[in-house]
Amino acid sequence: MVSVIIPVYNRQNTLERLFASLRLVTFRPVEFIFVDNNSTDSSRSLCEAFCKELMAEVDDVETLHAVTVDCLTPGACAARNVGLSKARGEFCCFFDSDDEFAADFITSMVNSIGDADVCLTRTRMIMPDGRERIREGWPNPTISEHLLAQNVSTQSFIARTSYVRAIGGWADLPIWQDYEFGVRLLSGQYRLVREGCVLDARPPRLAWNPGIWHRIYQHPDSITGGSFGERAERISLAFDIIRNETLSLCDKRSTLALEYRVAIVRGHMRAEGKSVEARLLPLNNHLLSCRILEKYVACHGRGAWRFALLLLKLHRL
Repeated sequence: MVSVIIPVYNRQNTLERLFASLRLVTFRPVEFIFVDNNSTDSSRSLCEAFCKELMAEVDDVETLHAVTVDCLTPGACAARNVGLSKARGEFCCFFDSDDEFAADFITSMVNSIGDADVCLTRTRMIMPDGRERIREGWPNPTISEHLLAQNVSTQSFIARTSYVRAIGGWADLPIWQDYEFGVRLLSGQYRLVREGCVLDARPPRLAWNPGIWHRIYQHPDSITGGSFGERAERISLAFDIIRNETLSLCDKRSTLALEYRVAIVRGHMRAEGKSVEARLLPLNNHLLSCRILEKYVACHGRGAWRFALLLLKLHRL
């Protein structure tokens, strides 16, 4: 069984789009877990009605199950963790309530994952003006590559439920939750495997699916919406947590990649005219490459993360 976990907060205007896409999912057995996060509109009742409708169509709840549960703690991560605690599937994936689920996603990903812990793929983002953009992704990304290119996003993977639980689920961050989650998903941080009398941490076994899935809508009300400068304090908090996790890996390349990412984000803030907000993010002034990256992005340079990946390769780490 695959568990699809969907946090919901005040999405009455987008839920029907999501429901229509979920009706097209043919993989079995599957369960949809909607986690209402204190909605003040009709979102919860809409989810309950959808679950009731789906359940009325099946004779065996072991092949198709849909349920709405509550999470009183605010925040998408808290809601995802409640859903994770309820999941009965061997595999799980996460989705957002304002997007469209791809009908063949689960079937294709389950076929790809084999005996791996995690299967990664790419997703399709729909911009506010209707343009489509494909998220970057490739097989077997390193942590340093994720820190620069964000190879892991909320909807871009399927994983063994036991593995997601073992790495601690989702951290309580106000922003960039999947960016932080990706560090632990790719590193296996917090997972301890007992073999005899020895405890050791292991990186995950990764699989890759070459497809491009879903329709992920970008808008000001989405978690990823808004300018960098407007979110400066929350971004700074996220960087602090991710920096501690990266340092604990004792991986110089990943630590340097994060320094580059900070420089790139500072550049975005400066390009928006938010130089004061940019100072909330500490720049490594000892590295000329960091200063160059920040200035390049501040001058509206594009593809800075690719430049940063090239710089990483030039370092002998």
